[in-house]
Amino acid sequence: MNIMQNQATIPQFHVVPGNVIKAILSELRVQTIDIVAETYLAHERGETVNPDSYFLRFPNDPSSRIIALPAAIASQSDESAISGIKWIASYPNNVKSGIPRASAVLILNDPQTGYPIAILEGALISAARTAASAVLGAQWLNARQKNASRLSLVGGGVIARNILETFVADGWKFSGVDIHDLDPASAEALAGFAQQSGHENVRVTSLEDAITADIVVFATSAGTPYVTGSGKFRPRQI
Repeated sequence: MNIMQNQATIPQFHVVPGNVIKAILSELRVQTIDIVAETYLAHERGETVNPDSYFLRFPNDPSSRIIALPAAIASQSDESAISGIKWIASYPNNVKSGIPRASAVLILNDPQTGYPIAILEGALISAARTAASAVLGAQWLNARQKNASRLSLVGGGVIARNILETFVADGWKFSGVDIHDLDPASAEALAGFAQQSGHENVRVTSLEDAITADIVVFATSAGTPYVTGSGKFRPRQI
């Protein structure tokens, strides 16, 4: 028996920066929805390992946190089998300094040897995945119809922008788009982006008006709920 035949090789390690990730995702906006759907189905089939997230919090800065999210696609017969961890920081006060709230890296491990094979800029991937999940959910809750009278976005940051981009890329049509953010500047910035994306009837509105839309998207970094009380929503809203 040749022992050398049973020896594994150490895989190459790659660093994938944000500009590369951005270029890839820009070409896969619609396909990301399908990828997210298949991942959910793989999870339902028992082909994933998804342990609890771990939160690193700071007593002197309670609004900030860093989260470790390990996971694996564990199907031994699937070439997509992979393990890894997302290390994502959320510092809401960053926006006051003109930089994004969230930053992240993804570390991927070879499923056979456990060796790390890549580190990827993760904030863009996380935002794209979040947006795809939202649009995928809206599809099924809206009877697979890609239209609604009014869409509202509560929260005017990067995630809301990604969700709106994904709705557009997926061919959705809305008669109007409402936007609300506790920060008026963020709301106005997202409204401008929505108009540039081809939406004609865009308005910045109050929270009370925003939550009456046919599809309401919550994309905030609020630590506690601020839509409280009964009777806020009507039947068949999404």
